[in-house]
Amino acid sequence: MADLSNPPLPYQYARLDPGCIRILQLQPGELADSVFVEISQEKLDGGIKSYNALSWQWGENKDNKLIRIKNKENTDSNFDSQIWALEVRPNLLDALKHVRKKNRIVRLWVDAVCIKQEVENNEEKSEQISLMTRIYGMADEVCVWLGAASDDSEKAMKFVRQLVNLDDANHIAGLERRTFDWSNASDLAALIKLLKRGWFSRRWVVQEIAVARRATVICGEDFIYWSELADAVALLEKVGRDGTINRILRKLTTANHASEYIGSFSSLPAFRLVQNSTGMFRGQDKTLTKTWRYTLEELVSFLAAFEASRLHDTIYALLGLASDIGPGPTSEEGARTSEEGVRRAGLTFQLGRPTDTFEVNYNMPPLEVFKRFLKYAIDRSKSLDILCRPWAPEAGEDASGKWHEITLPSWIPSLARKPFRPTQQRNMVRFNPDPLVGPATFRHRLYSASGLELPTFDYVDDRPESTLVRVKGFQLGVIGETWDCGDFGNVPAAWLRAGGWEKKSDLPPGELWRTLVADRNANGDDPDRWYPMVFQSAAKERDIIYGFETRRLIHESTNAMVAELFRRVEAVVWNRRLIRAKGEFMQWLAGRKLGEEKGDEKLYPGALGLAPSSAKVGDLVCIIFGCSVPLVLRASVDQPPTSLHNPQYDTERYTLIGECYIDHMMDGEGMTYFTDQDLDAQYFVLE
Repeated sequence: MADLSNPPLPYQYARLDPGCIRILQLQPGELADSVFVEISQEKLDGGIKSYNALSWQWGENKDNKLIRIKNKENTDSNFDSQIWALEVRPNLLDALKHVRKKNRIVRLWVDAVCIKQEVENNEEKSEQISLMTRIYGMADEVCVWLGAASDDSEKAMKFVRQLVNLDDANHIAGLERRTFDWSNASDLAALIKLLKRGWFSRRWVVQEIAVARRATVICGEDFIYWSELADAVALLEKVGRDGTINRILRKLTTANHASEYIGSFSSLPAFRLVQNSTGMFRGQDKTLTKTWRYTLEELVSFLAAFEASRLHDTIYALLGLASDIGPGPTSEEGARTSEEGVRRAGLTFQLGRPTDTFEVNYNMPPLEVFKRFLKYAIDRSKSLDILCRPWAPEAGEDASGKWHEITLPSWIPSLARKPFRPTQQRNMVRFNPDPLVGPATFRHRLYSASGLELPTFDYVDDRPESTLVRVKGFQLGVIGETWDCGDFGNVPAAWLRAGGWEKKSDLPPGELWRTLVADRNANGDDPDRWYPMVFQSAAKERDIIYGFETRRLIHESTNAMVAELFRRVEAVVWNRRLIRAKGEFMQWLAGRKLGEEKGDEKLYPGALGLAPSSAKVGDLVCIIFGCSVPLVLRASVDQPPTSLHNPQYDTERYTLIGECYIDHMMDGEGMTYFTDQDLDAQYFVLE
């Protein structure tokens, strides 16, 4: 028997055999008892015995606690009887105490313990990350640990059960009809607090929940099933679309004012988690086969609201869910350990796994991982729209756990440009406009500015630190005039004057109102015919000289069409700048309307549009092949040779300022101008 009188030695991990994972045997104990586990190494495909998997938030790395371990990995008799110690984060220690049973062993997989967290060598971590989908998918149950009981979490858990009393059809029907009253306002506030917990924002939990056979959500000593929580969140989002939840919580007075306004409920990571995890694959009711639904590009774009502490995991955490690619590295052994019961659409399979893999390598610089993802996404989608969708973090932990900042090139859009971001109270509020390119789906692109032209996207050289890429297109014009930004989604009066709207008794000019909604409705379809009439009605209240205060019109108007229109306006103009783009294309367009070769420049001063807040007079407006919207480029001041090794790239370099809307140039008109005028395409080197 081991001598427990001396302090235990730090735990020594044995080398993992190919295709194996570690399993904890969590020993029985009371809540106040210390934690004691045994660790065994088991073949994942070798008829592994039943086990559960833990999903939790790591939390801060401070005041670590010790757990005791009996090593069963190493068969050496000198080690078998040794009692070891392993430091774990306080949140994990609490989770283990609440997950264990009083009278039986619990077999558990926990990433922080079952994967060797060695900063000097990331080989094991890279290999084990490739198995994560299968580890969680093969577990009997995923145990979700939200943390200790606090902020009325018991009340929140009880409220979830009340909301999803699915045995009572009348209750559900009534929930959709009624307005929440004060009798359940405090319950609702408690649930919102629970949904703001950090676990819901973790990027890895999307995979952990999506593949789970069954999941239990534990908070303190209370628990609910994940299916109950998911149903409750979906119901609340449906009920709260008209602002009911926000109105109730804004008026609720609490001692610390911690639960008033939640911002956009549909932008809460908790709702996004429910929305994406339940729709991650097709065939959910089938027992034999499930087909992943989304490509890696779609996942990275859809799940921008979810955080990854390590920069690499921006991509790696989603590989196991992608329909078009799987995690690597691959090996002869790895080819025999693919996801059972899951297939990826549109790919050739060898021994049950896709031939396309994305290398998982934590020793690779994070920026190189981002570049590899971007190149793969563009090559597969044949589109450059990913250059306009925010997805990349600018700072986080590197492979060694140290804080690392990345200077992103202009063609990798930062997460700082996300439409919604959390406040300090984790309320989701709008910080930026919606991307003009729309959601990352190949089935419905909102615009077609570059027609059917395929993209050119080449890295200038293969150096990992290189941040220069080459794209192809042509200059449509330049920004000739700019006006103030649409701060907080408001429309300044100067914009209305610039658009030629002089009298409130008149309907707004077509180019003006089309620009304010980017010539689309909220669903991405052509704008509704009643839009100009609603603009006119809204202008009559305070006159054109006041402009439009969108938040007031959305939340105070009793007219549903006013609220619908100005929600679209807010999403489009928020912090964008009104511009006029000038160039010969405008005279060409005017001439086509009049049946002439070219229109009068004095009569057609330029095309009205919207551009990023940082756009300036003189910036180029370009059609870049493969991008569905025009882009604003700015020539770099410093112009060293682009490449000493490839003289054909020795050209001017540009900064990508962002996407823009140009009236009458979003649906292929620019490409018609390009071919009609027999223009030459050119290469642009972006930095």
